[in-house]
Amino acid sequence: MKRVIFFSRCRTSFNDFSSKFGKDDRYRNIERMRDREDVFDEFMHDVRKKEKEQRRLDQEKIRLNFIEMVQEYSGLNRKSHWSDVKKKFRDDPRYERVDSSNQREEWFREYAKTLPKKKDKESDEDKPAEKEEEDDKVKEDREKQERQQASMRERERVVQEEMSVIAKDRDKERESHRYDEAVQHYKALLTDLVTCSRLLVLAHWLVACQPDVPDNCRFVRPI
Repeated sequence: MKRVIFFSRCRTSFNDFSSKFGKDDRYRNIERMRDREDVFDEFMHDVRKKEKEQRRLDQEKIRLNFIEMVQEYSGLNRKSHWSDVKKKFRDDPRYERVDSSNQREEWFREYAKTLPKKKDKESDEDKPAEKEEEDDKVKEDREKQERQQASMRERERVVQEEMSVIAKDRDKERESHRYDEAVQHYKALLTDLVTCSRLLVLAHWLVACQPDVPDNCRFVRPI
């Protein structure tokens, strides 16, 4: 996790990465420098893509939580002003999570546009159709908010699945490198065994050869 944070926050280059982890055996397992850089670039692309998507999801979650907080206040209507009501929300954590006062006001105004106009008895009597239309608009906007929340949850699930697949692919790649390394060590072992066997045969032959033909032994070649 610390190394992932190093990658994403520092926007490290391949040269920085090589300087920091060049002595690590896992770095050296890939022999060609070009192959190391290709794997690094691919990994960084995935990290930045997921990081960008996660920031978007986090921001959307903050927005939806802010709207949910505003919805809990029953005294609002289309004519409400943020400057008049923001004091009501200052102690709410959902208010604090929005790091910009301009962003809070913008989201509030967007929400206020979905509310019916301030109630007026005469207006309600004279314009029942308009009131019904406004109620339909509120219902439609509420359904839209619910769809957005459901979409965000689904997107979070997809992102988590994608990250899981990437992690599994990385594990397979590391396992493949370990296997290739093991094969190389095994072949080296076999080579050593063959070399030792030949030397042992030659030694036995020389010992057997000396008592019988001490003068001419050097001219006889082993079969």
